[in-house]
Amino acid sequence: MGKKKLTDWILVILFVFTAISGVKLHVVIDSTYIDHEPYIWAWFHSILAFCFIIALAVHVKQHWAWYKSLKKKAAKRELKVRRFAVLTTDTLYLLLLISGLVLIPMQLGTITTIGNIHFILGLIAILFSVGHIVKRIKMLK
Repeated sequence: MGKKKLTDWILVILFVFTAISGVKLHVVIDSTYIDHEPYIWAWFHSILAFCFIIALAVHVKQHWAWYKSLKKKAAKRELKVRRFAVLTTDTLYLLLLISGLVLIPMQLGTITTIGNIHFILGLIAILFSVGHIVKRIKMLK
């Protein structure tokens, strides 16, 4: 297995667990749990998200030639939809990183506007990421 394929598989696995832990964390915070469960999910989600962002940075570096090719006019016409989907997904993850970093020092268990924005961005990123993965599923084999 090549380095790119290994990175892709690591990203898929981290994506699944980060998405599940993020949704679970939101459900736990919105419910009336009194014990330490929200804190456990918050740490779990934060660690997974940190690993995911590192793997994502490696993935972007491995595909940097594709990003550089976006400057060419021919590539702009041919890859309009793919470019939009990938760049939107990248932008979503950047916004998730920023909002996640803003959330770190906040009181866990309190519903915040930034927390809700982070959650909604996460749900949208899940949709775009699933599309990205499904479109490239043959490459993962």
